[in-house]
Amino acid sequence: METPQPQPELKEVNIAPQVSADRLLTHIQKLNFQRYTTKKRSHACSYITTELTKLC
Repeated sequence: METPQPQPELKEVNIAPQVSADRLLTHIQKLNFQRYTTKKRSHACSYITTELTKLC
């Protein structure tokens, strides 16, 4: 019969995302306009897409 091997001690890892209030405010300010026209909606979409692409 084999002797069980000791298991390494598990450590809790904090992987909470870091949120910057300044960056959130900047995004809100950049998107703070009425989007009634196709051009304005396209501008908002482009901004959001660009910012999300930077995260990859």
